[in-house]
Amino acid sequence: MRIAILNLTAGGMSGGYRKYLSNMLPRFSQRDDIEKILCAYPRGFSIDNSLISSEKILSVFCKPYSPCAIVSDHALINNLHLFNPDVIFIPMERYFQFRRVPVVNMVRNMFPLTYSSENPFHEKIRNVFLENVAHRVVLKAQRTIAVSYYVQKYLIERWHISPSHVPVIYHGVEEVDNQKSVRPVLIPQERDKFLFTAGSIDPYRGLEDILTALQVLHAQGLKIKLVIAGEARKVMASYKRKLQKFLVQNKIANQVCWTGLLKASEMAWCYKNCQAFIATTRVEACPNIALEAMAHGSVIISTDNMPLPEFFGDAAYYYPSRNAEYLAEEIKKILALDADIRSNIAEKARMRSRDFSWDRTAQKTIEELKKAIASLKENK
Repeated sequence: MRIAILNLTAGGMSGGYRKYLSNMLPRFSQRDDIEKILCAYPRGFSIDNSLISSEKILSVFCKPYSPCAIVSDHALINNLHLFNPDVIFIPMERYFQFRRVPVVNMVRNMFPLTYSSENPFHEKIRNVFLENVAHRVVLKAQRTIAVSYYVQKYLIERWHISPSHVPVIYHGVEEVDNQKSVRPVLIPQERDKFLFTAGSIDPYRGLEDILTALQVLHAQGLKIKLVIAGEARKVMASYKRKLQKFLVQNKIANQVCWTGLLKASEMAWCYKNCQAFIATTRVEACPNIALEAMAHGSVIISTDNMPLPEFFGDAAYYYPSRNAEYLAEEIKKILALDADIRSNIAEKARMRSRDFSWDRTAQKTIEELKKAIASLKENK
């Protein structure tokens, strides 16, 4: 089988996307039933060694994605003609056709499909466009991989896609037993007891919940520290300033440490040393950070928004989304736990994370690619 993997991004690649490729490509290349892999990246993208781990993998560049430019990317089309793929795999919501080669897409981003209420106007317009693109992708693809049952349910109920065409394949999580951990330099040495949350600084992340919970606890005389990892996109800079203004107005700004983007080793240190990892997100598809938190044995407090309970199971404490008072009470419960109970909770989280295996992700993905090839042959 010859697989063309097209990474049709606008030029960059999120940490989660890069991690997906760096785990999947080596596993694909080790299989005897895969002859060759063509992997296309947007021009200017930095390809590291984890993405070229085998002689089976041929890396090429394509134009950064835009709905108009991709149809005129003659270099990509020429590379596909030379490669002659049996199947095209696009691990995101991007429309592409090449001859009669079957295409398998993945829905990995539910943010444009389900969330808009607190976004700036221009972001709402952008998300409407992205939703329309995703809808077209799912309708045209031979098969569409959903990264959670939450995503699958949405595609079936809202877009009336046949369940047989939308398999669920979870992402995996890496083994962390021997992972190096390094204290981020921006976290003060005296800040040994802290809550931790991570992700892009964006309205759909729901940071208002944890910041308001800090305010509630502060009013009760509890000055709890919080570390926030992640950065705001340029278009969300005003949103971050709004959050910071809230902290200043409520006299809790000195309780919050904004670290910006962290390296994997720094994230590992935070997962291992925090009093609790707080997941406040309003919408997710497959929350990679949640899987990492479990793998590191974090004590977790999560919103009850789907699909977080689908992933955490009974390895987390839950609070109703947007209910900061309830979250504050859960935080107090966590801080009062003794060492033995915390150890048991951490082990439960680690055990739960083992349900999410990259080996299983790769195996099931290959099965779906083969089904797409077989389905097209049957319909000829």
